Amino acid sequence: MSKSDDHYEGALLEELKHTMQLILEGTSALAGVPKRLAAIESKFDALLSEHVSMRVVIKDQSKTLHNHETRLTKLETA
Repeated sequence: MSKSDDHYEGALLEELKHTMQLILEGTSALAGVPKRLAAIESKFDALLSEHVSMRVVIKDQSKTLHNHETRLTKLETA
């Protein structure tokens, strides 16, 4: 190997080391993502169950309101 080849390999290795450090820094920022996603998923499940409950209540209220309107209409026509 010549001296110029050693310099070229050294430069390539230095660039590779720098690139690997950038990758490590980028992936270390993502370390907490799975835990945060689990927390978001549990909150979403809670909201979904509340949404189902609200739909049942709204449906029941709509029936009651419609019944009142029908009864009032009958009273007004009588």
